Amino acid sequence: VSADQQFTIKQSGNVGIGTISPEYKLDVDGEIQIRRGHKMIFDTSASSGNPTLYVDSNADWNIDNTAGSNIVHIENGGNVGIGTTGPSAKLEVVSTTTIAYNPSDYNSGSILTLKSPNADTNYSSIRFSNSAGNYEKFIGSVQTGTNTADIVFQGYDRGAGIYKEYARIAENGNVGIGTTTPNAKLDIQGTQGQLFSVTDN
Repeated sequence: VSADQQFTIKQSGNVGIGTISPEYKLDVDGEIQIRRGHKMIFDTSASSGNPTLYVDSNADWNIDNTAGSNIVHIENGGNVGIGTTGPSAKLEVVSTTTIAYNPSDYNSGSILTLKSPNADTNYSSIRFSNSAGNYEKFIGSVQTGTNTADIVFQGYDRGAGIYKEYARIAENGNVGIGTTTPNAKLDIQGTQGQLFSVTDN
């Protein structure tokens, strides 16, 4: 069926709006308007309900889970909230899970996880800069072996015109400033060699 080549139903069951060759169950070539207060409901056959996507009266985007709780909120101004409908930053993540920290055991309460492929020297980080790119500073983790990694603090030294590492916390707990291979609990090195070190008794 075709009316002015704007609406097509193929024998396969595919429906096209704005196209006479729909490739999907519903193929729309053009803009779609969903009136305020209406939601896109995704049927997952979950007994607890279905996830929904909608825009609220403030023109903010929302994603609700199968229980009807908001899990992602994108404000019209650009702030993104995960676990909160009132993000006060470009990205605000709120967890309601109460997990006590244990310094000698696995802690599952991470709010953010960064992963890179499993290979020596691979690196994942958080980058700090401004809109003009006037500075760059990084906090990251660099893999140093099959099961080891160091925490590194690196950035661009504008005066020297180079990127350099400012400090490192090695896998064994040693801290290095001016060296990528700290040989003591605190190893500080400069142009004259090792300036200061603290070792265990």
